Amino acid sequence: MHGWGCDSAIWNIQLAYFGTQYSCIAIDLCGFGDSSIPDRPYSVRDYADRILELLDHLSITSVVVIGHSFGGRIAMELSILRPSMVRGLVLTASAGLRRFSVIRHCKVLIYKLRKLLCRIGLFNGKRLTRYGSSDYKASCGIMTAILVKATKYSSSRTARQIDCPTLLIWGNADDQTPLWIAHKLNRLIANSCVVMCGEGHFPFLSRPALYNAILGNYISALSGGEVAT
Repeated sequence: MHGWGCDSAIWNIQLAYFGTQYSCIAIDLCGFGDSSIPDRPYSVRDYADRILELLDHLSITSVVVIGHSFGGRIAMELSILRPSMVRGLVLTASAGLRRFSVIRHCKVLIYKLRKLLCRIGLFNGKRLTRYGSSDYKASCGIMTAILVKATKYSSSRTARQIDCPTLLIWGNADDQTPLWIAHKLNRLIANSCVVMCGEGHFPFLSRPALYNAILGNYISALSGGEVAT
């Protein structure tokens, strides 16, 4: 499952590599690629439910689930909703955990105050556009609401419930989902390990040969199953 702002095409290198050995499914999450925008702000659970509906429709009963960034949140949720189906879980630069930051907290409070002042005509609304991440600025309507809901959702409780073999693949200098998230997930997920691959947020693109080798060794250690990305 791809990250926010991407689509299934981001996995093309992996699909070409693993497609000769396994049945691979790359999904356009709702609101991305060729999939339609949901009729309401989806939660992480809603996304996981939709993917389970697809897998049931395809009569797939055993999978290795791979999630990147935003897709990692969904992958974790899916693994605890249907543990009998998920034989393995691969989280690549997965989102889902946040540290408390006084600076970030203050920025949010300032933004909310200025947004209120804007509504009553005491602040220039155009100046609010400088707030928010690049993903937030690029989103609109229901997709903005989905992004806000997702960023407020913590996967720590979900991670503690995961019992399938879990591989955490991370870039050493990832500035979007920092390395501390990998180590925290490693502590929360009982049967997990961390493997470094490249430096950035997209190791499967920046170091595809290494990423594929790591992923291939992990899948080989499991006893078969589909590969859902």
